[in-house]
Amino acid sequence: MKDLIICGNGDFARMLKYYVETDGGRSVACFTVNREFVQDRTFCGLPLVPFEELATSYPPDSYEILMGVGYSKMNDVRKGLFRQCKEAGYDIASYIHSSCVVHTDDIGEGNVLLENCLVYPFVCIGDGNLMWDHVVISHDCVVGDFNTFAGSSDLSGYVTVGNNCFLGKGCVVRNGTTIADYTLIGATAYAKGKTNPYDVIVPARSVTLQHKRSTDFL
Repeated sequence: MKDLIICGNGDFARMLKYYVETDGGRSVACFTVNREFVQDRTFCGLPLVPFEELATSYPPDSYEILMGVGYSKMNDVRKGLFRQCKEAGYDIASYIHSSCVVHTDDIGEGNVLLENCLVYPFVCIGDGNLMWDHVVISHDCVVGDFNTFAGSSDLSGYVTVGNNCFLGKGCVVRNGTTIADYTLIGATAYAKGKTNPYDVIVPARSVTLQHKRSTDFL
């Protein structure tokens, strides 16, 4: 197994270092970002190496990269860095938390699954996806590339998710639904049928009841 580099220098990269060292049993050699984002040469006590200089000291034949980048610009930032690393010859690592239950081997590279995700049988997952805690991917779903699933988002069976989508916390997708590329589903929303590219689906808004006090109910 190659040594590990994390691409990123934000909160998510810091979290991934914690996860891979405490749960994954691996050590991180350094962090890397493009030179324009390097303000300090260290991050979390490790070297922060400009990507343009990375191969000199951390060559692709000895190191692989874990994407410590979130969902900025509907995951396009993560996608761009993923491709940049691939073009430089690096393998892209995945991290699946030990508490996850995954019943498929049809998973691409560069995926991150955090605590207690459940992936049913007969599921296909592409590259570069990020699944936060308690995500459920039910049977016979197809998930494309560079999607983010916030905590407790839930796909029913036979759902197809395209590329560069964002599924908000606690959302539910009805069985047989097709989610087009760049769809944003808000927290707790319910999606069904078929979306169009760049659709935004949100639930009914919460409101504050006027002339009512909490003690009127409880």
